[in-house]
Amino acid sequence: MPQMDNVKFGLETTVLPNKSSEFFSNIEKNGFDSIWVNDHFLPWSDRDAERFPYTNFMQWVYLPLILNYTSKVKVGTAVTCPLFRYHPAIVAQYFAQLDWTFPGRVILGVGTGEMINENPFGLWPNLKERRERLAEAVKLIRMLWENKDYFTFEGKYYQLKNAKLYVRPKEKIPIIISAGGPKAAKLAGEIGDGIMVFAGSPAEVEDRILKPYREGVKKAGKKFEETERAIYIFGGVVDPNILTKILKGLKRTVIWALEEAHKKADPREIDQLVEAAPESIVLEKAVFVTSTDELIGRLEKYVNIGINHFIFADFTSIIARKPDEISDIWSKKIIPYFKGK
Repeated sequence: MPQMDNVKFGLETTVLPNKSSEFFSNIEKNGFDSIWVNDHFLPWSDRDAERFPYTNFMQWVYLPLILNYTSKVKVGTAVTCPLFRYHPAIVAQYFAQLDWTFPGRVILGVGTGEMINENPFGLWPNLKERRERLAEAVKLIRMLWENKDYFTFEGKYYQLKNAKLYVRPKEKIPIIISAGGPKAAKLAGEIGDGIMVFAGSPAEVEDRILKPYREGVKKAGKKFEETERAIYIFGGVVDPNILTKILKGLKRTVIWALEEAHKKADPREIDQLVEAAPESIVLEKAVFVTSTDELIGRLEKYVNIGINHFIFADFTSIIARKPDEISDIWSKKIIPYFKGK
């Protein structure tokens, strides 16, 4: 039986204009271990971004602010692509300085990228090449963090001449690899300090993601139990009387989970996918439940297959029209349930 007391809880949030320092400190006070922000160039919805442009900010700007607003919680990206928009050396430099300023509180979540974010820069190779680039980028990032002397890097995709970071991380920055399929999961096990997966059925996550991840971990000579196994979940606890009423409005918020959306470079085309998608996609791709106990039961199933870190995009307070609050279901029931085991 997995150890429940090792389970961590993170909250994924958009930095809204009205979010104060108190909002982020309250996340910490409510018992969360981590705060996560996304990182986009173009949005998943043109319609939403026109109405709420701040949901599509370059979130790197807010990482030091959130770290400054809090004192213990760790802060990470979900996720940054270190392949095209950002050269891996720039990623290494930025996050090294973050950890130098806020030691031991920085997490670098990386992945192979999304078409809407990287294609505008003129390069979007196939997934095999993007995985190769990711492995090389992670290697280069770690070299910059660890080498105290100048070095030259001649990779297949990236090159550096006489490079050295004078400001290096004070503590180890975990590199968490986002994985949506078996090959990416195996790579995450080989090169990462952990993996980040998207919510699916526990059986699917275990067979399609965690099994190849274990293989990669073993190949790299690491121990599965000593790695981070995070799952990104979008959802919340909703009054059963209004659940069916809000499904249509929530379709745009989960459209990124559709494979077809990842083949689009134009957010306007993704909006067209939303219109054609059935409302059932919300319940298929997210975890909306009608009670806290039901949510605990869903999370427990993930723990039983090896997940040890939940990154939750919680809509409980938003749907209750209290967007500036952290629902007390976390501090009163969910987190104590797992931490007390």
